[in-house]
This record gives sequence, structure tokens and C-alpha cells, in this order.
Amino acid sequence: MNALCAVLRHFSLLNVEDEDIDNVNVMCLYHNDRSPSLSVNEHSYHCWACDAKGSFLKLLIDLDVEQRRGEEEKEPEPINDFEAYILLAKIKKSQNVKDENSKKIPSPKYTQQESLLYAERFISSLRTPAWDSLSFHPFISDKGFSIDTLYTFGVKINQQSKYSTVIPIVQNGILKGYTSRIWGEDVKPKYKHSPGFSKECVIGGSLRSGSVLIVEGITDTMKAWQYGWDNVCCLFGWHCSKDQADFILQFATSIIDGLDEDEAGRKGGNRLKEVFGDRRPIYRLPISQIEKDPCGMSEKNFKRSICNLQLA
Repeated sequence: MNALCAVLRHFSLLNVEDEDIDNVNVMCLYHNDRSPSLSVNEHSYHCWACDAKGSFLKLLIDLDVEQRRGEEEKEPEPINDFEAYILLAKIKKSQNVKDENSKKIPSPKYTQQESLLYAERFISSLRTPAWDSLSFHPFISDKGFSIDTLYTFGVKINQQSKYSTVIPIVQNGILKGYTSRIWGEDVKPKYKHSPGFSKECVIGGSLRSGSVLIVEGITDTMKAWQYGWDNVCCLFGWHCSKDQADFILQFATSIIDGLDEDEAGRKGGNRLKEVFGDRRPIYRLPISQIEKDPCGMSEKNFKRSICNLQLA
């Protein structure tokens, strides 16, 4: 069964399970139709009676509104394109649409506004945990984060997902998305970002004028803040993009390379020299191979390393 049949069956506009239907006429929802006059395919629809026309995604949105109209007291608000793609994926999964047909549906593209709106709604839907009573949580028992740090960075728990630890991504006070963490040594990827989030355009942290500590992950940012160094940001990886560098240069009087002590971190260090070397002095934060990154450092070792910065 293709996606067209799956959607029409989901909204009771089609009864057959023919997997080969590419175009079909169904009852039109835009007027009081007495015989099937709405021609639909996987790309668009057109009613030969009332001349209603639009994209297949627009039809999905309108069908969802029509269905909820009979279930909700108030007039339902239409879902946005992003939410429509999520609904489409759920319908396809419930109707067992074959994988080879999924390539006919274009991959969802998110506008910045849609991505931020989704992130805001998702984060606000999660309750703030009572971290004081969750001493067993890995962020406390394994990573050593303080209760104050978890509350300050707005860390939440999503019990509906394996990626249960949710951390808002904030750039100088403005929400840019979120990242979710899964627990387990052999699980990859360990982090998943919010839909539509582009890490090349964002840093995680709030900067001010002064020496800026650059780290790879948001947990490194949190741990540096916990240890007293709040002028810190993460790149969400080892590579510093031009957009990230341009933003950092607005604040940095010097750069502290706090990237991981591994091969990728060393590549990242060379990248920092490329984008900052002739404009800002760069120092290296000494990190042992055992500790690997700022998040793995003890407070004593972190403060000792800050006092023993090495010119890169």
C-alpha cells in the first residue's frame, strides 16, 4: 500500500487495499459532494466540481482538521507542515506502507520558525523534574552535575523516549532548539537534536566580552559553568563553522581551546587556528587522556588547567 492509499484509508475515504493506485477520485470535503469528484494523487488534489485544489500535504492538514472538528468543542487549529509530516509518518507506519514507497514522499524541510515553535512547545510540555529527589539519575550519579546546574540549564526528562534527558539549547538567552541524551555506553548516537536544528549556525551558551572557552558538547558547557567558568560555548562537535566563529568573535578577546583530548579534538584545534589564529590569541586547556573532555574533569583539575593554559 502506498502513502496515498494509507492516508485515504486512515480518513475513511477509501476502502480498498490496492497498492497500485496512483490517482483516485473520492468524496470532496470542500463542498457537499454527492459523488466522488475530488481527484487525488501523492502530489496534489483537484475537485472537478468546486475547483478546490492544493498540495497533498495541504489535503492531509484539512482532513485532520475535519476529523478533529467532530472531537473537539472549539474549532480546531490546523497543524503546520512539520506536524503534518509527523502525522503522515504515523499513518504510514500504522498502515504498514512499504519502505520502497516512502521515497515518493519528499523529506520534510523545516523553516526556522517551525523548528523553534516545535522546540518551544515540546520543552514546555515536559515537567521540570524534582532533581533534589533524583540522586540516582546518571546526570547526578555518573556525570556529577549539581542540582543548581540542572535547574539553571533547564534540563528535563521525557519519559516517552529512550532519549530521555532533554537539554534546551540556548544562545545568549535565545532558545535555538534542544538536544536529547540516551544512556548506555554502546548506544550511538548518544545525542539527538530537535527537528530542523542546524548545529552549524548555533553555539550553545551565553557569551560576554572576555576570554571564551570553546568546548564540543553541551555537557562540557554545563560542567565548565558549574566549575565557575561561565564564558563558555559548545560547537556540538569538533568543527567550528564560519557562522559560529563570526558569533564568537563578537565577544572573544581570546580563545581557550577546550575541545576533547582525542584525534577529532586535535582536528578541531587546528580548525580553531584557521578561523581565529590571525584575529585572536588561542590557548589550549590541558586535559588528560583519561578525563578526555571538560565534562570528565574534576573541579580541582579543571581550575588547575585554567591556571596553566598553554599558548596553542
